[in-house]
Parts: sequence; C-alpha cells; structure tokens
Amino acid sequence: MKKNIITKSLLISTLLLSCSQNLYGQVPLNFSAEYNNIQILPQKFEYTLLDSSSLKIGDIIIDSKNLNFQLELNPSNPSEGRLIFSWPAGLLKEGELTLFNNYGKSLLKEEITQEKIKIVSGENTTNALLRNEKTTFTTEYLNEEFIEEIKYLPFLKFCMNKKERNTRIELCSSELYVSSEENKLNIKERKSSQREAVVIINGKEVGDQGIIFLNDKNENINFKAQSESGALLEIVTRLKPIDFKDVVITDDKKSLKFKASGSYPVKEEGVKKLGDDLWEITLPVDFPVFYVQGDGGIPMRQEFNIKGILPQEKLRSFLLGSPKAKTYSSNFTIEAKTPKGTTVKAKDDLSKLTLKKNQRLTWELKDLKANELNKRYLLLTSTDAEATIGYDIFRGYRYEAHVTSQILSPLNMIGLGLDLSWWLNNLMSGIAFKYTMALTKPEVITSYSEMEVSYLHRFTKGLNFIDPSYFVGIGYKMLKINDTSFATPGFSVGRKNTPTWNWLYTIADWYQWKFQYFLGQKNNNVELKSVYAFDFTNYYSLTTSQSLSYSLGIMKYQLDGDSNLTKDQITLGLGWNKLF
Repeated sequence: MKKNIITKSLLISTLLLSCSQNLYGQVPLNFSAEYNNIQILPQKFEYTLLDSSSLKIGDIIIDSKNLNFQLELNPSNPSEGRLIFSWPAGLLKEGELTLFNNYGKSLLKEEITQEKIKIVSGENTTNALLRNEKTTFTTEYLNEEFIEEIKYLPFLKFCMNKKERNTRIELCSSELYVSSEENKLNIKERKSSQREAVVIINGKEVGDQGIIFLNDKNENINFKAQSESGALLEIVTRLKPIDFKDVVITDDKKSLKFKASGSYPVKEEGVKKLGDDLWEITLPVDFPVFYVQGDGGIPMRQEFNIKGILPQEKLRSFLLGSPKAKTYSSNFTIEAKTPKGTTVKAKDDLSKLTLKKNQRLTWELKDLKANELNKRYLLLTSTDAEATIGYDIFRGYRYEAHVTSQILSPLNMIGLGLDLSWWLNNLMSGIAFKYTMALTKPEVITSYSEMEVSYLHRFTKGLNFIDPSYFVGIGYKMLKINDTSFATPGFSVGRKNTPTWNWLYTIADWYQWKFQYFLGQKNNNVELKSVYAFDFTNYYSLTTSQSLSYSLGIMKYQLDGDSNLTKDQITLGLGWNKLF
C-alpha cells in the first residue's frame, strides 16, 4: 500500500533474478556491499550556476543557448512552416511542450513521447561523467496564419513540463523572437530584458553552487533556478533508493562490480541489465562514482569509499535449489555450499546454521518481519581473506481483513460486510471469506444476509498489496432473503494494481476492480436466476498495514417478481482495511 509501495529494488532479490549460474544450476549468494569494506555514501543532488546562461544539474549542463527552437519553411509551400524544438535529453524525454506568446497565452501545445523525439549528440566534452545529448522535436507543418502571427510577436517562450506522483520538472527557454535577415527567418534570444541569475531551494535563496545530501526517500527537494537570459528550471524530486546487493573486486584489482536493484544508472554504458529490476555496473577502483536516476529521472551522484580488502569470486558461495525472494512465513530455510578451505558462522542470532559434509550447510532465516526486505548474513573465512555473504527475502502480510459499509439504491438498504482472506506460500493462491448483513432495510425485506467462500488464484506470482496481478476465483454464495435461502456456485475475475493515472495518484495508493457472477437456484417456489456484481474499489493508506477504502459498483439479484429488490442496484461503499 502507500508509501507501503515498496520499490522494486526492495522487492526483488538478486537471487531471484540473477542469470549467472554455474553448470550445476547453483545460484551465487551475494557479497553484501555494506558489510564488505565498502562505505555507500548518501546520494547527492548537485547544482552549479556556471555563468549567466548555463546551469549544471548532476551530470547535465543546461545552456539556454541550446534551449531553443528553429523555424523551417515548407519548401513546397513557403507560407507554411514547422518548429524544431531542442532541449537537454538527460533531463526530459517526454512531457508536455507549450509555446507561449509575450502575454503568456498558449499558442501551441504538444504531448511529447519518446516515439516523437530524436536524440542528437551535443558538443564533445572531456568529462566522461557528463551527458551532452540533445532532444529534438519537430512539429507538423503549421498554417500561414500561425507563422505570420509568431513573426511579429515581441517575443516567444516555450516550456517543457512533466509531472509524476512525487515529482515535477519544468524547463523554460529564455525569451526568443523571430528575426528576418536577408530574407531568412531565424530565432534569436531577446537581450533587452536581462534578469538576475538566482537559485532557490525549498523556498530559500542559496549560492551559485551547492550539494544536498539525501537520506530520506520521503523528503522532497524543491529546486528553482533562473538565468540572466530568463531561462527557468524548476524541479521537485526525491531520491530513489538503491539496494546494493553484491560487490566483488576483479582479479586484476582495477575494477569493482556492483549488483543492485532500485534506481537505475543514468547512463547505459558499462551497465548490464540482469532482470526487470536488477543490474550490474563496473566502476574503476580509483574512482567509484556514477550518477543514478532520482524520482522523475533527475540525476543524483552516488559515491563509495573503500575501507579495506574486498571479496573476490574465489570466495563465492552458492545456493542449492531454487532461489526465492518472497514469502509469507516468519522463518525460511535454504541450502548452500561454501568454497573448499573456508569456514562459516552466523553474524547474528537471526541466522541458524547446521553444517554438513562437503562444505554444505542448512541456513535458517529466523524472525522475518512483515512488510520488510529481511537481510541475513554469514561470515565466511579462509586462510587469507574473509567476506560477508547475504540472503535477502521479503515477507508480505498473509492475512487481510476488510470491514465495509455499503449502500444499495434504489433498494435503500445499508449493509455491513466483513471480508477475510488468507494467502498461501506458493504466492499465487488464497482463500477468502465474506459475510454481509443488513443494518437497515426496507419493509419488503424482513431478513437479509450473504456469505461467500472463495478460492482465489493470481495470474502472476507475488504478494498481496505488493505485486499487482489479475486474479480469478471460484466460490459459493449462500444468500438469505426473507424466509428463502439460496446456495449457488459462481466465479469472479479482477485486478489489483497501483494507480497508473496521474489523477488517481492523490486519492488512492491501490485500486481493485472485480466482477462476480453466481448461478441461480429455485427454492420455496422462488427462483433466483443469477446474481452479478461489479465494483471498483480504491485504497488510501493510513499506515503501512491499514487503509481506508471507498467503492462504486453495480449489482443485481435476478429474482422472480418486480420490485426494487430485482432492479439494478448502485452500490456505494466505505471501509477500513487491515493487513497482518
């Protein structure tokens, strides 16, 4: 759930995604970066106001001279023209582009996607860490009226804007105008309205150069910079955590290899993708520095300090059997094998070891905490070196209780419902129980209750309220209306997911839609032909294990007769959800 949405870096372990296995199918265990003489420094947001027209953010230089557009006339119809916009590629590759006139009125608005742009190389730089590519976007040919209008405006300005759940980026050009020289139209920067170059962070004016250390993933940076030419950059961002799972030093002692999940490096060079969320990067020992993507893709500097001897591959241990990265259990056991000539011991009381022959061992990971990525460590020692090996596993909440109050209209009945679910350790199956009773009801109903028992099955392996999935269910409904009872089988289909629409981000952390259909039955000369229901439920997190829910749906009891009971019912629900 919110902010209980654990990033993928905390959900997927190296063991599950690693594609490096030996000939016998053994999976390498990790050399934990933080326990093997590597100090992982906090991510840093860097900025430098270089001069009156350029600003450096992380590894990107934003020069207002390169933040512009050109006008290109149609060779076959010179009265028409198209605009070619350009801006730094490292900062924005998608968003909304708007062209404004001198009164701030929008003249042109385009939704920019990666399919609509081109990436071109910028000026050469001797700094290997800097990115200098530019993004270009070309409009369709615009009509004569538009071209004539922009020719005579005192100035124009365009902005690129991108909004996500916790981030916002707005990049605006300086004031530009259309110049006609020697019968050629050019776009130039307006020089008559110079401003004071300024940098503001979290509402306070700061110096021209600075560094902000980031330790809290929930803390925003509000950054605003304006050049003398009027170019403007506004950023609201935060760090995206990285879980550095593994580190080794190469045999020649010149390079470090890190395996990590979470925020991805800004450059793809030297990075190997190992899975959906797992990657490996090679860095020089004498300069272990690279840039990673903060929220919204803003570059953050990541550095390391080497404090001692680092592990080599010759000390690598291997998991025996299939790796698992997630569980619902509080204890978890694996089998492993260590290299010849090494001894091993637990680093804390949360690991229980049973040593066997031929360097094999049983490793019990104890007291796993729910809703956390649990890390357990062993100390491996040889005659000339030692290293800490680790295993990561995420434990989810197995049980879910949901109390709801629901209004049915036009029946004008208020019901109170209790839903309970229990998820099995195969990460795909669950059992659900639901009971609903009437709190208030119309005169035509003297007694009402519903009870359902269902088996649920996810289409993809994962944890409840951690991993989105479609699901299906088969169940049995026991319905009592007045003096008549029905018992009938049915099925359900639905999806539980995190919001993918911007408008839903602020009002929900998870949503679920579900369709149910139950067959009919005849009893006491009353025929229930079928029952169907569809509802859309949003969940808004209060804590990591509790949330409010609110729903809208439609349902119908297809019964004999003609009354409000047999009509389509609009349902409105409000509830409280608890995971444990």
